[in-house]
Amino acid sequence: MCQSLRMQHSPIRTESKAAEYAGMYFDCPEGAATVTEEAPGTPGTPVTPVTMATPKKLVKRTPTTAPSKVGTGTGTGVARKRVGSVTKVPGTPEKESLVPPVNTVAELKTFLGLLSKYAGVLAACASYNFADTLHHINLFPEPYASAGYLQGILAKAFYDEGLYTEACSTFEALRRSEPYRLDPKLMYYSSSLWQLQRDKQLAHLSQELIQMDKLSPVTQVVLGNTHSVVGEHPSAITFFQRACNIDRYHVYASALKGMEHLMLEELDDAVQAFRSSIRLDPRQYTAWHGLGAVAVKQEKWKEAAENFKRASAINPSPPLLLAYASALTEEPTPACQELALATVNRVLVHQPNHSLARLRKGEILLGMNRLHEAKEVAIGLLESCPKESKVNLLLGRVYRRMGEKIKALQYFNSALGLDPKDTPAVRYEVEKYQDGLDSGDEA
Repeated sequence: MCQSLRMQHSPIRTESKAAEYAGMYFDCPEGAATVTEEAPGTPGTPVTPVTMATPKKLVKRTPTTAPSKVGTGTGTGVARKRVGSVTKVPGTPEKESLVPPVNTVAELKTFLGLLSKYAGVLAACASYNFADTLHHINLFPEPYASAGYLQGILAKAFYDEGLYTEACSTFEALRRSEPYRLDPKLMYYSSSLWQLQRDKQLAHLSQELIQMDKLSPVTQVVLGNTHSVVGEHPSAITFFQRACNIDRYHVYASALKGMEHLMLEELDDAVQAFRSSIRLDPRQYTAWHGLGAVAVKQEKWKEAAENFKRASAINPSPPLLLAYASALTEEPTPACQELALATVNRVLVHQPNHSLARLRKGEILLGMNRLHEAKEVAIGLLESCPKESKVNLLLGRVYRRMGEKIKALQYFNSALGLDPKDTPAVRYEVEKYQDGLDSGDEA
């Protein structure tokens, strides 16, 4: 390019170059005029005559062959064809297009139908509507349904719904089919592994991403989750902060950094990280959930319920709805108890076998003194989860409130044998029964 500019401003032009420009811009007989140009150097140096045409009519011509572009590295002077917005050199092989050419009306209708289905998937995923996301993905025919991008959307939908096992399975299938795809949704794969406490798989995933691109914010988030799952929270904060430094609009990394501060009881730093994430994206439900968790630590139950409500309004998934219900149960008013029960029932409508939701429903019914309903829920839950200590503890509390001492002590002992960590709670229930303090009940 520099050499080309220098040639334009040089006082000497070769005869062939002058003739070429004359042929481009003028339509006239040759040899009608002679122009002399001064050569660089000492004044008075003999000049080189250049024959040019006398202009008869100014007409712009399109050259059949473009002049070679000096400074591009080719220097061949080969004519280039314009294909769309891409310069095409004849003789080079054409790349296969990712979008098949549309030659008929039927093919055009098929292509537009695929675009419509894809728009439906994006709309359902953005609104965190799990059922609609599955419905629109199932509308795709093969091989589009098994495409890596759609599988990534499906896996994230599982994660947003709290189905971490299904999310991990879908992400693993995606990694097998496209092992070199650095999808941003792999962050949610690492978070799903974190929820399931699969530290070895997290470490393996982080090593693979480091080999692909160690400076990617996705890699930094995965490394942060890898350190967090083994309890190295300060190191996890460092990696999440690196992801924010690489991409200052990375709202998920900021929210995860707030969660790490929360685990370290650094509440002010956690609030600052959550608010930074919400400032960038008001629909970041993880940050709203984190603010609710901070309020729970501070025992500000009304503020916690408000933040959990905002999170569940954005993404009505079971974990967020149950967190909202738990905050409501801390308020002893009947209206809050009824609202908490209605929130838990929303979860059970979509997932009737959700164990945690059924347990929470039994605890709410017990707090509302609806003992027979609480007993039915606890017995049904015990059949599906017989080795869960909290279920035995709930059933023991129900029998204690009903005055059946022997059955209450039986289930208290079962809970103590299944999980010794519940020893303080069991002792409290036993002492409460022995003292005859049946007026209240703590969840």
